[in-house]
Amino acid sequence: MKLTAADELLFSFMVPLLPYIFEQRLKVPASRVQAYTSIFLTEGALVAIITSPLIGHVADRAKSKKALLLGLLVLTLASVCGLAVTKSCTFYLPSVTYILTGQVIVAGIFIGRFFQCFTSNGLWIVGVATMVESVGSEHMGKIAGLTSTLTAAGTCAGPVLAGFLFGLGGYWPSWLGPAVFLVVDILMRVLLIDRPKAPQETQRSDDEPEVTENSRLLDAQPISVEEEQGWRFYTRLFRQPRFTTGIICYSVYALYIASFQTTIPLHSWETFKWGVFPVGLLLAAVQGPGMVLAPLIGYWKDRWGSRIPTAIAFFSMAPFLVLSGAAGDERFSWFTGGNKGKIIYSCSLAMTGCLMSLLSGVGAMEATGELSVSSFGV
Repeated sequence: MKLTAADELLFSFMVPLLPYIFEQRLKVPASRVQAYTSIFLTEGALVAIITSPLIGHVADRAKSKKALLLGLLVLTLASVCGLAVTKSCTFYLPSVTYILTGQVIVAGIFIGRFFQCFTSNGLWIVGVATMVESVGSEHMGKIAGLTSTLTAAGTCAGPVLAGFLFGLGGYWPSWLGPAVFLVVDILMRVLLIDRPKAPQETQRSDDEPEVTENSRLLDAQPISVEEEQGWRFYTRLFRQPRFTTGIICYSVYALYIASFQTTIPLHSWETFKWGVFPVGLLLAAVQGPGMVLAPLIGYWKDRWGSRIPTAIAFFSMAPFLVLSGAAGDERFSWFTGGNKGKIIYSCSLAMTGCLMSLLSGVGAMEATGELSVSSFGV
């Protein structure tokens, strides 16, 4: 589960640095920073969508999770170093001047982002696969709460660490944090003893009585069904209503997170003139409450289900999202002008973070529960 914190720390670390990277290092016009930031964050989602089935298949078939995790961590370190040293290169396409305004910016940061997203997605999937193998579905609420706590810790630590190091020493020292974190993680994985898989399937097949013509029909052991492979597995999987609903809920939750990480840095700078460190604190305010509340909410969901807290969260977040958008807007200066706008904006984000903790593990519990009772393997 430590991998969830590592993955989120590496992802959220760059968010408050993006305006500086695009404007100062890549020389992107200020009017296009929002678009480039959105593309940068959207690239991560697209890479995850494309590569997740492949990585999941490899994770299920891998004999040694230790070797797989170690390789992914090394590749992640290489991709982070690549992101830190990227510079933009430009070339001109006169024939498409009317579309691209005479210049196309090909930034190496997007190439580095591709590999960073690929390896980080692999760390997340392998970590979840290892967790599901070790824990039964009856404890998924507690595990989802603990995972959300570690995820929130990584998401909070990333922006705050980036802002602190950036203010302390500038651009290059700000990358020292994730680099040291990954090196320590790699050393820990080298010392890790890989846990061998228990031969449960072999023991079960040896203990099963032989089925003959004289065997009683109702007492006979159920014959295992051949596991679905390839696209047939996903087709049958999405036919399960509970699984599909869980995936939709998790997608909406991810949409909230992505929207905050895309808009908070630029909106804070353009409206309130806040720098990297205050932006890091705002992002920490969104994810911080989950560190405290997620385990308690996970216990609640194990006892009484996740339907009620999920509904409360989705409905209660609406007014605070409206307030965070109205803060600092000139059209609402009578209500959010001056320092009042800063206070309303900060408090709205903090309350949104508290309510988002009710969504910890949303979708994962339903999906895992449906898989545990389905007639096909994973």
